[in-house]
Amino acid sequence: MYVYAPTHEKYYKSLIPCNVADYAYDEQFIIAYQTHNPNCLDDAMREDELKLGRLSNFWIVVKDSRTTIGPLSPEEYRIKRQELQIPDNLKLRSL
Repeated sequence: MYVYAPTHEKYYKSLIPCNVADYAYDEQFIIAYQTHNPNCLDDAMREDELKLGRLSNFWIVVKDSRTTIGPLSPEEYRIKRQELQIPDNLKLRSL
């Protein structure tokens, strides 16, 4: 699964690299949980993952500004949710 956003006529860009295992959204935010897939990440992300030793990441997309925040550790994700005041009822199903 991928999370895409329209760029202009008929073209989309990936906001979150695969594999997106779960996501939720409302009018303001998209939140996503990404599992490790070394075949899908660009070289910079692969290097970051290896340094961090993480096999999964969290992402937040702020719809109004089209800002993508991530990859985030579970703790970074929790803090950023609070900072952005993401509603408690916007939850990932699998977690």
